[in-house]
Amino acid sequence: MKKSHLKIIFAGSTEFSLNYLKFLLEKNINVVMLITHKDKKFGRGRKIQKNAIKKFAENNKIFVLQTNCMKDKKVFQNISFIKPDLILVIAFGLIFPKKIIQIPKFGCINVHPSILPRWRGPSPVQRSIIYGDKYTGVTFISMDENIDTGMMIEQIFCRILETDTSEILYKKLFESSKHKLVCLLKNIKKRHKIFFKKQIGTATYANKISKCEAKIDWNLPAKKINRYIRAFIPWPVCYFYLNKYRIRVFKSKIIKKKQESKKKISGTVIKIDKSGLYIQTGDGILKIEKIQFPGKKIVSVRNTLDYQKKIFRIGEILK
Repeated sequence: MKKSHLKIIFAGSTEFSLNYLKFLLEKNINVVMLITHKDKKFGRGRKIQKNAIKKFAENNKIFVLQTNCMKDKKVFQNISFIKPDLILVIAFGLIFPKKIIQIPKFGCINVHPSILPRWRGPSPVQRSIIYGDKYTGVTFISMDENIDTGMMIEQIFCRILETDTSEILYKKLFESSKHKLVCLLKNIKKRHKIFFKKQIGTATYANKISKCEAKIDWNLPAKKINRYIRAFIPWPVCYFYLNKYRIRVFKSKIIKKKQESKKKISGTVIKIDKSGLYIQTGDGILKIEKIQFPGKKIVSVRNTLDYQKKIFRIGEILK
């Protein structure tokens, strides 16, 4: 099959955006350039590493332009030289100036993982889980100079289950929208009329996730803590302190039945069994089921108790 004649520049930096890029290439969409963030230092050795989407693009002989600022002259020059028909932006995180938005023949389209105008900004998936939203989705918008305020082209809805983590939800959103995106690109190529709609409703902003949010506050209700734990998988991952250990939490469950008197201090271990640790919170009991000690693998609490029976004790207070 021949590639589409529509000349597309793709902008993205995350695993979520990489999934779309892979799918577009599978469908013979003509991606001529990738714009992504500059290489960062990772790990204890603080070595500079390429992100996954850059590696993929290079392996597929796609020209890569790296920047941390879209106002950079080199960015404008490269895009102007290529003269793209369209710029497709997915999980990129940088604001496009008007002079760049005006370069492509068909403008810039953003694939945003929320039901706009709810959760504009960099962390819509995580915030939708933290705030207990029942539904989220993907919105295709024609970009303007502001953050996620453009005219809507299409919205795809997706239910948020009580067991969904951000990692799971990102996958669901990708699967529910990937074919719609290819269909939209084909319609643009064929010059089919694209209908635009204004964003309706109260706008909310999804602030960038910070590492400090990941420390568990046991004074919060069990329901809220559980949402944070789910929202922060795979990053930054919620954690608590026990003695010298910083322990990360990968799975938890709200216990509806009351296990102890509400007089217990928040963070108190009130029960231990092979299914998990039962922790008193500001409102209700939270059972911790999967954890990770520093430098170790993710394990169930059951496995931890098999080789470290005295690591957790009833009555201890987690920090």
